Amino acid sequence: MTTLLNKPVSFVDDQVWTVLPDSFSAPYDGKARLYEWLVQRHWYNRIFWGTSPADYRQFAARAILQGKGNLLDIGCGGLVHTAAIYSKTRRNTFLLDNSTEMLRIGCGRVTRGKINNNLFFLQANAFDMPFNNNSFDSVVSFGIIHLFDDKETFVSEALRVLKPGGDFHFSALIKERPFSIKYLNALHKRKEIGKPYTAEETLAMFNGKVNAINAVVKGSMLFIRGVK
Repeated sequence: MTTLLNKPVSFVDDQVWTVLPDSFSAPYDGKARLYEWLVQRHWYNRIFWGTSPADYRQFAARAILQGKGNLLDIGCGGLVHTAAIYSKTRRNTFLLDNSTEMLRIGCGRVTRGKINNNLFFLQANAFDMPFNNNSFDSVVSFGIIHLFDDKETFVSEALRVLKPGGDFHFSALIKERPFSIKYLNALHKRKEIGKPYTAEETLAMFNGKVNAINAVVKGSMLFIRGVK
């Protein structure tokens, strides 16, 4: 797995690695467990986004279990919706996040004290990932794009490390449903997320960069899949 890296790595603890300086601290480090609790709540997803945790799990399962080859999950978080899925796959997988606390939670949740040699938990910057071009057969990122103001750079970097002909699966909150739009705008004002986009604005970032793309909107969540 480490042969895919183009930067030196060091241990954080147990199965968590990093390519970032010791002094780096992610904004979510102090909020990880509160965030974990919230996104598991059915009422929260239904009221605020018009979705359910089952929607996220179904989309992730298709992305992770139906593909082949090396897989990268950008912004994996604590694997609150994906731990059971990753425990089933034998694909060589990098689980990348900038929060060591999220990575610790995710590692504990999916491994339960056992060593999974096909899963590699890595702290890194999603805008400057430590991989060469065309390194992965599949790239996934669940509920991450909307967090950034510079969404296009994030998408370009994700596609940079995906092999030609490789598959990608992304999901992002978008400007759908009046209540959700108000909540997104409030989160943006508090600098919790980037500027909210519509589905059309989000999909436009893929123009000229991929060979095929398909998108479905459910509530305020846009589910994207395609081929580079």
